[in-house]
Amino acid sequence: MQALVADPTFWFVLDISLFVMVLNMPLGRLRAHAERYSWCNFGCILAPIPMIAFIRITAGVSLKFAPLFLIVAIVGQRLGIWMVKAAEKREIEFRREEM
Repeated sequence: MQALVADPTFWFVLDISLFVMVLNMPLGRLRAHAERYSWCNFGCILAPIPMIAFIRITAGVSLKFAPLFLIVAIVGQRLGIWMVKAAEKREIEFRREEM
């Protein structure tokens, strides 16, 4: 484990993974308001793929990390959707308490 943490590739891949997650969170928030199977939903899912590939290629990261970045992108989108649903739930509860 100590050798893994000392490896600079580990930290580089971790940094890119966090960037990919943050990049996908706004798209997930947009997807939460889009109609299912619409062009907007389709675009929000597919738009980050070329960006992730560009980041990976320009950073010189191996192709073996592509599945990791894909999983992190999905997690980022799900977090964005979760943030919207949690905010809507809080707003509904706040309006109930107001009445």
